[in-house]
Amino acid sequence: AVVVTERGGRHRFSYTGHPSGSRLWPRGICTDPLSHILVCDATTKTVQMIDRDGQFLSHLLIRPSGIFSPLSLSYDVNTHRLWVGSPYNTVVIYRYITRQDALTDEHRPRPDGDAMSSSTPAVEWR
Repeated sequence: AVVVTERGGRHRFSYTGHPSGSRLWPRGICTDPLSHILVCDATTKTVQMIDRDGQFLSHLLIRPSGIFSPLSLSYDVNTHRLWVGSPYNTVVIYRYITRQDALTDEHRPRPDGDAMSSSTPAVEWR
């Protein structure tokens, strides 16, 4: 599970995946400018987006043919891109929040499978 606490360490909630209680195997985790919590799930090979209260919002990365397995996350606030790393020496870069979304806090995730507005080809690191 992903356990979220307040600054003082008091438990806020635990997230066990979508649907609730599923076999979440959390890996990389980060937040974005809209206070969404992004979690790599090794079980479903997706990136799950939850809100600041632990409610599931969307799958951001649906496994491409079962090949890509997200392991690490980093959100670049300057370019508004999410960097997703895999154990196969691959990094995929996505954009799902525009600069305007970040300024107005009006982004609404779309249903599963449509959360990405665009993606760039994988970058191979050797």
